[in-house]
Amino acid sequence: MGADFLVPAAAVVLSAVISALVGWWVAQRQILLAERSNHLAAADKIAGFRQAWINDLREAISEFQSVATVVGDVRSDERIYRLGTKIELMMNTEDPDYLELVNCLYNYLDYKNLTIEERWQFNAPLVSVSQRILKREWERLKADLNAAAKSNRMSRSWPKWWNKDARLPVSQ
Repeated sequence: MGADFLVPAAAVVLSAVISALVGWWVAQRQILLAERSNHLAAADKIAGFRQAWINDLREAISEFQSVATVVGDVRSDERIYRLGTKIELMMNTEDPDYLELVNCLYNYLDYKNLTIEERWQFNAPLVSVSQRILKREWERLKADLNAAAKSNRMSRSWPKWWNKDARLPVSQ
């Protein structure tokens, strides 16, 4: 009677151990999925903020250029200074093109004493430096999203200690 009892008892214990291991493995996978989902959501949120910043900077630069190129009234002066200050505040002072951008903005400050042809000469340098800055930030945005996507790709469901190719345990 002892041997007859031992086999079913061992089967019950083995079944319980296997169930516990499967439950643990499923829980670990769910935690991993949740962490990856949170990471991707955070990267997406940051990307949204960066895209809004890029759009806002582009709009401020284009408005600054259009107001500063065409001589207007006192309200134009106020808009030029407001937009120029906004652009400077939006920029990182450590950006490699920051000083060139600021110099381009300051070229327009004496716009009332310049002819329209003289003011137009400031357009190309401002557009050029702005395009470099915006392109660099766009590339950074894409790189950040690509990195987030790569880090969130699920590996196969085999445990790390398992050799996925041979399907045999890796020797220690």
